[in-house]
Amino acid sequence: MFVAFEEMPGNSRVWIYQSDRVLSQDECNIIEENTKNFLSEWAAHGKGLKSSSRVIDNRFLLICVDEQAAMASGCSIDASVHFVQTIGQKLKINFFDRTLIAFEDDGQLRVEPLNSIANLVSSGIITPDTLVRDNLVPDKSSFEKRWITPASNTWMKRYFKKEEAER
Repeated sequence: MFVAFEEMPGNSRVWIYQSDRVLSQDECNIIEENTKNFLSEWAAHGKGLKSSSRVIDNRFLLICVDEQAAMASGCSIDASVHFVQTIGQKLKINFFDRTLIAFEDDGQLRVEPLNSIANLVSSGIITPDTLVRDNLVPDKSSFEKRWITPASNTWMKRYFKKEEAER
């Protein structure tokens, strides 16, 4: 059962899918409509899942489920992954490239491959205070509090310790 994102409790589980490119407004509308339709029918062991979604910054698809109402099962999670893969294939979007890192640069969202992070840190483009998107947040409350967070609060902190040691 699809509900408004605002109605989802803070401990609702979230999955964040980052697209490999900026989405057009038409693509965002298609994704939102298709996701709403999928979530309206999404179930685990025959029981409807209270869920929600949104497209954020023309780049991220967030899916949220209230597991207090009903637990998402392995099969239902697989179904949601398959749905995201299918919509991605239809629109020629890759939502599963986990090597792309999103961060803010001069007020703009920038996405770079993981293997360029060390160079971006050493050149000063990414600093401990650079705001990054932590797509690994586990629940709605964490999403609201720390999805957008300084790089020093993420796994990237190891790059700054190395930089400080070299000074």
